[in-house]
Amino acid sequence: MAIDKTQTSGNSNPEVDNAGRQVSVSVLASMIGMALRYIAALLTTQALGIRLFGSYVQAQTITQLLSMAGTLGLSPGVVPFVARARLNADEPGMRAIVRSTWAITVAASGLLALALFVLAPWLARAAFRDPAIAPMLRWLAPTVAFAAVMLASLAIAQGFKALRAQAIIEKVVTVSATLAGLIVTWQLDLGVTGVLVATLLGPTTGLLCSLGYVRARVPGALQAHAPSSAWPVRDLLQTCWPLLGTGLVAFALSSVNILLLGVLSEPAQAGYYGASVRMLPVVFVVHQNAAQLFYAYASERFVDRDMQEIDAIYKRTARWSIWSAIGAALLLVIWGGDILGLFGPDFAAGAPVLSVLVIGQVITAMTGSCGKAMIAMGRIRQNMINVITMLCLNVVLCLLLIPQHGALGAACAATAARGAVRIALAAQVWWTFRIHPWSKDSLIALISGGLVYVIAGRFREGGGGEFGWTVALAACATAWLALSLIFGLGPRDRAALRHLLVRRR
Repeated sequence: MAIDKTQTSGNSNPEVDNAGRQVSVSVLASMIGMALRYIAALLTTQALGIRLFGSYVQAQTITQLLSMAGTLGLSPGVVPFVARARLNADEPGMRAIVRSTWAITVAASGLLALALFVLAPWLARAAFRDPAIAPMLRWLAPTVAFAAVMLASLAIAQGFKALRAQAIIEKVVTVSATLAGLIVTWQLDLGVTGVLVATLLGPTTGLLCSLGYVRARVPGALQAHAPSSAWPVRDLLQTCWPLLGTGLVAFALSSVNILLLGVLSEPAQAGYYGASVRMLPVVFVVHQNAAQLFYAYASERFVDRDMQEIDAIYKRTARWSIWSAIGAALLLVIWGGDILGLFGPDFAAGAPVLSVLVIGQVITAMTGSCGKAMIAMGRIRQNMINVITMLCLNVVLCLLLIPQHGALGAACAATAARGAVRIALAAQVWWTFRIHPWSKDSLIALISGGLVYVIAGRFREGGGGEFGWTVALAACATAWLALSLIFGLGPRDRAALRHLLVRRR
């Protein structure tokens, strides 16, 4: 078994320690974004109600799926190209990569946005039998292009290891713009139209900020007279096509269930599921940021076949993911009904759906950044096969469970498919590269989670009253944070955290 160098080594690795600081800032940005997104969801559900919220969730899911398709796999496929150009100080080559990425994305996503605008009435009538979706799709069609170009630009930023800027733009700036729009339109009592206008503001603002950031990092990228190498359009597309399939399938894992609920059930069931899904980021926020950082570092290290460093960052990022995911899962499982009830009294019935979905996210965190490991180390097609398997299993289970069990059936299908394939994927990474994400801290996290669940479950009502449960929730969150700081952080993690706090003073 490989030794966990992140715990046993006394020597500091500046790059890996910087990883901790990068993730700390990006996680902070993500948590701020989650809080803003939660407030935005509260305003949205109050304005729409559960049925229209279900229609809105389905329309938003379609546009997000098309946005990802519009990148043609350049997000994240362009990251290694940018990393190599940066390491080689190849400014003309960097400009060529950036310009090619933007040109491809604008062309592909623009066509998809136009097609969605034209076909919206047909989709609402033939697929969902819900006339409320048609105007929503037409209002949100421009976000297909805006979000696609933003995602591609943020992938370029990731090639510069700019995870902080990426997180701030994607998870704070865009959500803040949407929330500001919701507040204004709420005051003006614009209803559905106000929600759709506010939704447009987010990707528009994020697009402008991401373009500005790339322009600052790649001088001359938007200037026609600045010299550049030949545009590597063919190389980019050849490399990114497999990633497009993987990305679409991966996104479909979280979105296809909402669409199937619209087809096989009713909008209210999609509303339950959509509200529950909006709570999940708190479970995988650290895992998501840690996986992006692992991918950026592993892509470089694998060029030199430095498996020791890859193994170190693999274990270290997994440790962050596991502790944070279990802590957040405890809160959502124990107080899920109370939290969902804040959206409106009708939403509290979705608590079982939320609990089942949370289990799937914990399994994802427990298996570490295994998908990113396969991609970073050249096993793109094998990873795509795994993700396709997960999607197919999920769809089959949805077809069996949704007609009878609605949103709960969709949640069970998602968790069963995700859990089975993620465990198999972690085993493949071990078999191929002889690295795994676990250490003794993983077992400590599981045991601690079980003990906290038993204790917190006895005091879930807190001091009583309508919001007495918030006292118990805060106490549980504080206790888990203390356990995480004591057992979940290694010596170098604490050193990086102290360094970050000193810099913030």
